[in-house]
Amino acid sequence: MLKNILIGIFAAVLVVALGTGFYNVAIVEAANGNLLSELFGRKEVNQRLTMLEGFPITEITDAEALALLKTASFSRMVEDVELNAITKWEIDVKRNSDADQPTIAADLSFLFDRYNIIDPNSGETGIYTDLDVFSAYQVSSALIDQDKPSAIKGIAYAYEMLLQATFDALDITDNEDFLYVYQFILNQDTNHFKSWVTLYQAETGEKYLPQLLSQDLFEGLMTGTAGKNPQPVETPILPEEEVDENTALAPTVIPSGNSQGRGQGQQGSGMFTNEVLTLHGELLAYEYGTLTISSDEGGTITASIGNQEYADTIGFYPTVGETMTITGSIDPDGIFVVSTVELDQSGILFTFRSSTGRPSWAGGNGKGGGNK
Repeated sequence: MLKNILIGIFAAVLVVALGTGFYNVAIVEAANGNLLSELFGRKEVNQRLTMLEGFPITEITDAEALALLKTASFSRMVEDVELNAITKWEIDVKRNSDADQPTIAADLSFLFDRYNIIDPNSGETGIYTDLDVFSAYQVSSALIDQDKPSAIKGIAYAYEMLLQATFDALDITDNEDFLYVYQFILNQDTNHFKSWVTLYQAETGEKYLPQLLSQDLFEGLMTGTAGKNPQPVETPILPEEEVDENTALAPTVIPSGNSQGRGQGQQGSGMFTNEVLTLHGELLAYEYGTLTISSDEGGTITASIGNQEYADTIGFYPTVGETMTITGSIDPDGIFVVSTVELDQSGILFTFRSSTGRPSWAGGNGKGGGNK
């Protein structure tokens, strides 16, 4: 049986009327019923929705539904605050969230639709049905009105509110699709928050002090060591289609020395093998689809995850300094080709290739070739 969540607005007070059973949710759709594809029209959005559809649908509690609504409201509030401050003070900064917000909004809308949760927000700037969100918007706006450094601080405060709400939501759910979306939000918006903190310190010459987050959580976010450790969530693999032979993992070679990755050559001679290796270590760098890891066994490993677009689509945004376990094989060029990455911080398992070496992105998006 389905449960209806009816949320109305009166005098800025959030009223939630709950029925019985499971959730019956409605999402405002475009006239032709294709809001997400029409609004965003982005390949990565469709790919993430394919990923989300692969997770099982499980019953959610009232608290989980309300936490999702709060997280979504804070996410929109942050976008409003950020844009207001940049416009008012002509802050010369690239808004990384421009690329992320459509994806996050699509993820959240998917969950609203999947679990029949009504989002009462109209989308109008400054109007939020959740009193906590409305209050945070007022505090941030007051800071923005003062001066440029205060405006930057106001943006950081808004991000603190969003991150805390997302952590709170993460703590009360074990639903795999919820965990997948919340981890993506945390990965993306932690990076945005850190950027504003860095800008504030550069602008004022002062150390940024957290306004809401605990000092321990703040330091953990800045160093990449904060977060919940949920049960591992394996990202679904796209539907099987015809495999491009160029994308299959070639017979691998285990060199006598440590693999140093693309462009650095193979150290020593080795023998071809299909052996799957498992390594654990700390991330030193991540760029252009390449992980540089300080292995627990000693030495530095450069590992290729392959298709960067696919990594972005599934929300793979590891932070320098965090630890992880990777599996994969070393190809004839001496490159460690990654199959899976499990992040210690979140417990989420990201799958880049199947056990046969088939790239996960060689499915519905037709991007079979060109990346190892």
